[in-house]
Amino acid sequence: MAMAFYVLIHPEFVETYGLKPGHATFAQAIISPFLHQNVFHLLGNMIFLAAVGAAVELTGSAGRLLLTYAIGAAAGELTHVLLASRSVDPPILVGASGAIAGCIGAYTMRYLRLKVPVAPKFGASVLAVTLVWVGLQVIGAVVTIGEQVAVSYWAHLGGFFAGLILSLLVRPPQMAELDLKHQVLAKMNERSPAAALAAAKKHVQEHPDDPNGLRALAEAETRMGHADEAKKAWLKLATLPGITPRPEDIAELLRTGGVSSLPEVRRLQWAESFSEDHQDLSEELLNSIVADTSSPRRPDALLELVKLYHEKQPDKFEANCALLVKDYPMHAATEWLRSKGWTQ
Repeated sequence: MAMAFYVLIHPEFVETYGLKPGHATFAQAIISPFLHQNVFHLLGNMIFLAAVGAAVELTGSAGRLLLTYAIGAAAGELTHVLLASRSVDPPILVGASGAIAGCIGAYTMRYLRLKVPVAPKFGASVLAVTLVWVGLQVIGAVVTIGEQVAVSYWAHLGGFFAGLILSLLVRPPQMAELDLKHQVLAKMNERSPAAALAAAKKHVQEHPDDPNGLRALAEAETRMGHADEAKKAWLKLATLPGITPRPEDIAELLRTGGVSSLPEVRRLQWAESFSEDHQDLSEELLNSIVADTSSPRRPDALLELVKLYHEKQPDKFEANCALLVKDYPMHAATEWLRSKGWTQ
């Protein structure tokens, strides 16, 4: 940016360090992407960089953004030198357009189907917007062949396709794409419940094992009053392999009645994990097992309730001790009570 403003005071700097096809130097190749014709040229590039740069960085790191930026700039310069040098008086190349076009290419490859607003109440996929942009660059390049122009469309196209190729070669982590889509879900939640539900359904279709997407779907179904669908979504979220549900998720599952569909072993595990910080949830989970008098896990659940109430709720402690001894006098859980001296 400092160089861009320096050029305003010393415009002859462009003649020295702008990239000249046919007479390019290493210094020109390094410096020219940081030079701009005027403030409007600089602002235009900054706007495009702000639009796609953050998303490119999100797919990996600041280092990935820098790599994409540098390769896009180099590819843009190379394309410009190869094609513009055929002109009688080829134009000097300045500006970061090739670098930013590389970021656009990387962004496009990762978010082809993502819809972005292009007009009030109207959106289009990133793919559609990019195809229009590429088409305009091709038209601009073809129409101005042989003429000296201020805009190097070939540099744009060279940087863009370099970004596409780089995105294919260096695949970013899947979580980066999910993070962006989670942001989209959050935006939809700020709109109508129907919009949030439609966005959540689409997300879960593409990422059926994403806990954030399932949570958004369950919440949207709840707001729409779809009790059965909400229960299914909460249940699927709770049974994702390798995922420990949040206390709020378990509370919703209990509220919808979906907890009875879960394996009792899992309910016992959750009850134990929640016993310290969320005693009410632990109690409800254990009571959901105790309520089924035919359950083989019922004595284990009764014992966990006894432990939960010990020294905290004497009445419930004694009641559950008595129930465990009465219904399961020879069970290992009852023997554990006797070993602790909590019952006769």
